[in-house]
Amino acid sequence: MKKYALNLVLLVTLTSIALSTLASGSLRCGAKLVEQGMTKTDVVKICGEPNATQKNDTVWIYDRNPSELLKVITFVNGEVEFVDERSRENERD
Repeated sequence: MKKYALNLVLLVTLTSIALSTLASGSLRCGAKLVEQGMTKTDVVKICGEPNATQKNDTVWIYDRNPSELLKVITFVNGEVEFVDERSRENERD
């Protein structure tokens, strides 16, 4: 019974971690995933140059497909802080 309880706690913990990671958004370029802590150089190597930048080059926008949301990377101190998605309507403001 203890082994079952331990496995259940482990499963719940891993699921929570996975869901929190997905909630922050992600950007996959080929087989690689942009992750928190990557530098701008790392991101350019795997995804290429962004389609646009904002806020003194601390926000990068990737427009991969007109039918998908924009992918937005926010850098703090030159490293990826988080990846988010943005609708195209927000870009018209």
